[in-house]
Formats: sequence, structure tokens, C-alpha cells
Amino acid sequence: MKIGIFGGAFNPVHIGHIQLADAFSKSIPLDRLFLVPSKKSPHKSSAALIAAKYRLEMCRLAARYIRNCAVSDIEIRRDAVSYTCDTLLQFKDLYPNAQLYLLCGSDMFLTLQEWRRPDILFENAVICGAKRADEPDSRMEKQKKTLEEAGATVILTDISIPPVSSTMIREAALHQTNFEKMVTPEVYRYIKQHKLYESGIENV
Repeated sequence: MKIGIFGGAFNPVHIGHIQLADAFSKSIPLDRLFLVPSKKSPHKSSAALIAAKYRLEMCRLAARYIRNCAVSDIEIRRDAVSYTCDTLLQFKDLYPNAQLYLLCGSDMFLTLQEWRRPDILFENAVICGAKRADEPDSRMEKQKKTLEEAGATVILTDISIPPVSSTMIREAALHQTNFEKMVTPEVYRYIKQHKLYESGIENV
């Protein structure tokens, strides 16, 4: 069984996340792919991070657009900083006979060796890196070689990801400008219904 793990703040989840996850799910192919929203990200400031319940529900709304996708609250239930090494070990316990695949956008992929216990990442999952259109091939290939020399098994895939980010969506919501095409219709309606990001942080 092949299981993909795609973690992140998903603050909010957007079409770039969806296209990356769906492309890997189809190309590997994966039997199951889990979106795993973090409780407290070690890589990003929590200043603009809305409550986990909102991010979890938006991931559930987006999951229907991704092949064989489900959403896991494994990190949210762990009331601590969400380290990927801990998450992989938990998934390994849950699915001892599965091959795990850690899905990464280019920003994650290019910094993996700086994460907590990268050896655990490399021992327990195949590292899957997705190249953005504006990311030089040479930089990604160099990182692939570096990770492989450190013991990782790496799949590097050229996936066309639209130039959208969660920061762009939060800024648009805050300033009441249009971001409808950056997210799925369901996520858009959810953000508008709950007035997420319109007045900065809503951590309740």
C-alpha cells in the first residue's frame, strides 16, 4: 500500500496545494493521500494562523478534488509543535506495511535537511518534491543529490502549480479583494461565511 502525506499550515488550503497533491496521487500512484494540517508549525509564524478547526474543515472541503484523498487531524490532536518526523512515526505505527511518501512543494523540499530529525524522514518515507514553474531546475536537482547522499529516496516531479499562496489569499480577504479563483468554490464560501482573515487573526 502506498500512502502519501502532505502536511502544512493550510492557512488556507488553495488550488496550488490541490494540484500538487492530485498530481502526485495520480503519478505515483497513491492508494491513499492524507492532508495533514498542523497544530503549531515550526517553520512559520503563528501570527496569522487561524484556529485549527477552520483549517481542518477547509482541508475536508478541498479533499474531494484530490484523488484518493482523506484528511488527518493527527497533528491537531497532538497539542504540541507539529514536527513531521513525529507524524511519520505515527503513520508508520498506523500503517506498518505501507510505503510512505512525503509530499513537498519546492520551499519545503529545499530545506528538508534543516528540519527536526531529517534522518527519520529519510528512513521512513520517500521524499517527493514538486518544482514550481519559477524554480530553477539546477537548484532542485542539486537538492535531490544532497538528500540522496544523506540517505533519502527522492522523486522529483515537474508539476505545473499556479502562482498562488496562502499569504496572497489572506491579504485579499483582509482587504476585501477577489480571491475566488485561488481556492475551491466550497473553501471560498466557507471563508466568506465565517469571515476568516477579514480582521486579521481569528483564533477562537
